Amino acid sequence: MEAKQVERIEEVKRELAHALQKVSDLRKKLYEEEMLLSRIRIENQLAKLEEEKRFSMEVSANLRNFRLASVQKKFETEELAIRQSYESEQQLLYDSIKSDLEKSISRLEDDRVYDYGFQPWLVVQLQNQKSADLYGYKMKKAVTASGPPLVYELEDADIDSDWAVIKKALSAKRNYLDM
Repeated sequence: MEAKQVERIEEVKRELAHALQKVSDLRKKLYEEEMLLSRIRIENQLAKLEEEKRFSMEVSANLRNFRLASVQKKFETEELAIRQSYESEQQLLYDSIKSDLEKSISRLEDDRVYDYGFQPWLVVQLQNQKSADLYGYKMKKAVTASGPPLVYELEDADIDSDWAVIKKALSAKRNYLDM
């Protein structure tokens, strides 16, 4: 029996060695498959990360472009507002100067129309009384006034026109008396 038992032990040893070899092969295969699956998972994760990176870069580029466009539009609107304000102020100034010039021209035309230096009634009156002033009264000595000055409640334009008439009348009288 000993030979049979030794043979049987040898056979069991061979089968055990064969089984251990299969287990070892299966472990290697399992390890290789796990490594392959790990590589595939890692590559998939890497691909996802690269896709997310590309998407993030596109979003940042679009955001940058939108911000740049926004700044450009803001600049253009500010420039337009400044230009319109400048043109408006320029037009207002032009209208103001034009109005002032028209008033001055109107005053000058009124002074020319009411030139008291050539009125016939004044010439006749001055011929009759050489020492008389424009209104027929004798010249009196100027009186100095003390106290508060007189305040007129007239517009500047009215005061200027009255003063112009007075100056013309006085110059006409002087010219006549000098003759």
